[in-house]
Amino acid sequence: LVVWVSVGGDTAGSDLRPKGASLFQLYLAGSGASLGSTCQGGDKVQATVKSERRYVIVLLKSADGSVQVLHPSGGAVSVEVSLEQPMLPQRWELDDSPGEETFVALFSHEPVSASEAVNWVKSGSWPSSVEHLERACVKSRGDGR
Repeated sequence: LVVWVSVGGDTAGSDLRPKGASLFQLYLAGSGASLGSTCQGGDKVQATVKSERRYVIVLLKSADGSVQVLHPSGGAVSVEVSLEQPMLPQRWELDDSPGEETFVALFSHEPVSASEAVNWVKSGSWPSSVEHLERACVKSRGDGR
């Protein structure tokens, strides 16, 4: 019997997770610090993913409701999770428009198309065969306003 207890709040900033669960962490590129609940325009973000599921696609839902695929960059379909290199190669720079930015990682056993993934994130609903993890931050402008 394994009991998972979270003391002192959210475990989103740690590697603590139930056995078999996927991991999606965001870091401020260069510093290695975890991205918190607030961020600023100009911040550069990098992600780590780990999963027993074979495929991943990472998307960004902006404050205006638009959704874009971040990983794979320019990809039309999800890609295999790398067991040897969990840190994704891309770095994403946040723009200056204020509001909530939601990063979404979708993990699956079979490839999913980018267009399906975008529609799922826009609707907030995905098949039960897809595991999703979200990390959000409320962004202020790069000048601190």
